[in-house]
Amino acid sequence: VGLPVQEIFPGVNVPEVRPFSAASRDGLLSGDVILEVNGNEFLKPGPNSVSEVVDVIKSNPKKYVLLKVKRGGQDFEIRVTPDENFDGTGKIGVQLAPNIKLSKVRPKNVVEAVTFTAKEFWGL
Repeated sequence: VGLPVQEIFPGVNVPEVRPFSAASRDGLLSGDVILEVNGNEFLKPGPNSVSEVVDVIKSNPKKYVLLKVKRGGQDFEIRVTPDENFDGTGKIGVQLAPNIKLSKVRPKNVVEAVTFTAKEFWGL
């Protein structure tokens, strides 16, 4: 019981890396967080960041893409060379998700409940 609250963090989460994929071959791991693509930070944290990564990967088949990655508290760079799809676009074989944390918060009183609800409503 409680109100769902979502915290948005910088970057794009990599919950899954498919075996034998370009990402697996080039060193990307499940749990990594992509912070930058080709030296560019994401304009705004959240779902749009996922689209930014996908667009760069798709438009660069067989050309390396430089990813700044956070893993275990350390930041470093990985060069990933997307494989080419049948339609000529690039793919690296990962699942991507916004870097968010969902939790439930119990309001202490009615005023706090209304405040949480208003924040969620205006965030839509």
